[in-house]
Amino acid sequence: MDLPDYFRMLARYNRIANERVFERCSLLDEAEYRKERRGSLGSIHGLLNHILLGDRIWMARFEGEGRLTPALNTVLFEDFAGLRAARTEEDARIEAFFAHLNADFFSRTFRYINNQGREYVEQATVAVGHFSTTRRTIADRFT
Repeated sequence: MDLPDYFRMLARYNRIANERVFERCSLLDEAEYRKERRGSLGSIHGLLNHILLGDRIWMARFEGEGRLTPALNTVLFEDFAGLRAARTEEDARIEAFFAHLNADFFSRTFRYINNQGREYVEQATVAVGHFSTTRRTIADRFT
């Protein structure tokens, strides 16, 4: 399996894992879903917003935008239904991006400013690896 195929596989895994996470979360009552939790950006809702934000940040970088990093605790959606719909759209975006990716992509670098104002230059292989691994670790906790 070559590198583009590997990340295509991970993009599919990402979508399936997110579907499972959101299905499980839909079974929680509102109090449990929004319960204050240590190490999870305040709550499950905060964590799910953070994951979506992170995906949007990295996808913007992969697509040639996204030089500045917003605050990582930004809440993109206050309601679960809106967040779930946005997650579904983002997963489709991710799969479509990786479906058309060629090996040349992995020779690129990404220049960006992190959420603490520090400038970074990241190799594509490292960036995409981070993008894929972080998501799998979080999703595995829910499924």
